[in-house]
Amino acid sequence: MHLTSTQEELLFAPALQVIHPDNSVTLFSLEECERLTVGRHAAAGLKLQEARDISRIQLELVKEEPYFYLFNRSYTVATLLNGYSVPSQQKYPEPLHHNDRITIGAYTLIFIDQNDTVFHRRQTRPQPTAISHDQALPVKYEQNRAALQKGFIVKEDGTVLYRGKEAHLSPRLYHFLVCLYQSYPETCSNRDLEEKLSGSDINEDLYRLVTDLRNIFKSVWADNETEQPLIENIRKFGYRLVLK
Repeated sequence: MHLTSTQEELLFAPALQVIHPDNSVTLFSLEECERLTVGRHAAAGLKLQEARDISRIQLELVKEEPYFYLFNRSYTVATLLNGYSVPSQQKYPEPLHHNDRITIGAYTLIFIDQNDTVFHRRQTRPQPTAISHDQALPVKYEQNRAALQKGFIVKEDGTVLYRGKEAHLSPRLYHFLVCLYQSYPETCSNRDLEEKLSGSDINEDLYRLVTDLRNIFKSVWADNETEQPLIENIRKFGYRLVLK
């Protein structure tokens, strides 16, 4: 495992494109890698030189076919995935996809995987219809009896009612939650989510939607985590709504 020049062709096997603070670029092959630590420690699999603003072991990539999963191992320095902070104690890590950007300190790591079918499916799916993020997006759907029995209600104006509190969702998060709500208590697969969301302008990574919706749930139900609705990542398959 070693750093190679970017003058070589991009590998079809997974790799990390490392953009250094001086804007130089190198490639780190992940072809035979099952687990990789990244940080400034000498024992790190990918050592970032002169990175005082990065933890000794900042993050770890773990391979579980067909994906690499990102784990943030730092409690003091932020690890960003596509601009969003990755929790240091995330219970359900997110799979990496082609062109995902990991930012730590002054370094940027771009995950390269030319064989990523999820990425290519996103690129070739039909163009979304013109639906604005700024307007209400009513969706006609049947109320989920199992969710109603738990007292979880999703209204067409984007309001979520649960355990005596309410949250107000933007159109993008409302559409995403409706997908999970309709599948409750079962899991909504990544493929189904992408197909259901392809009819709107919500053309973004599921990771962003999950992160933003989790943050809203945490803020509204912050005083009682045991009553907080959860979004669970079923690794390699999809997401499901969890109501206690």
